[in-house]
Amino acid sequence: MNSKFKEALNLFQKGQLNEAKKLFLEILKQEPNNFDINFILSMIAFRQKEYSKSEEIIKKAIKIRPTHVEIYNLYAIVLLHLKKFDLAIENWNIAIKLKPDYLEAYNNRGNLLLELGKNIDALKSYEKAIELKPDFAEAYNNRGNALLKLKKIDDALKSYEKAISLKPNYVQAHHNHGHALYEQDKLKNALKSYEKAIELKPDFAEAHFDRGNIFAELNKNDVAIECYEKAIKFKPEFEA
Repeated sequence: MNSKFKEALNLFQKGQLNEAKKLFLEILKQEPNNFDINFILSMIAFRQKEYSKSEEIIKKAIKIRPTHVEIYNLYAIVLLHLKKFDLAIENWNIAIKLKPDYLEAYNNRGNLLLELGKNIDALKSYEKAIELKPDFAEAYNNRGNALLKLKKIDDALKSYEKAISLKPNYVQAHHNHGHALYEQDKLKNALKSYEKAIELKPDFAEAHFDRGNIFAELNKNDVAIECYEKAIKFKPEFEA
């Protein structure tokens, strides 16, 4: 590893992306087929929200080293931002084929499948991640989301509760647990879950908003308005 590469890498790790990019591009002139530099440049472009540029560099990197697993995960995430959803799933599939125990790829693929309404396929992806890592709290939370969309409320609750048992301060799992309880019309219990989420993250606008909805249903309109005002304070677009 030459000194210029070390300097560029250090800048990248410190978040000084423009300075790092300048040095990496200088090295790339001498070593155009250096996979590591192309990979890092694609990450810099991604972080700078230059998604098309990132895709262009990734394509070059894949030609240099077509069996590098992480590049396909990054490519899929870039494609997600470019709204090329089918191609994103295809790249996560390639990553998984190259590395069958690639947890992040299973979880990320599941998230996109869920967003696309492919709830059963998403569930399978999360369950594979859990099979590989039984203490993967995020996968249990996401599995709960898939089960909730499939109207399997009791199973969703169990999945959220497992996520919380593994990661007690998991804000999103508490919030989602509240959603599942709300679906069962257990409003007071749902309130407790939303309030736990707010306790852990006081500026969690969505939880304040959902708490307001419950108070509105309970005809406690003054409290509901207070909740909505807090939600708008933390996320002004709620006012629209």
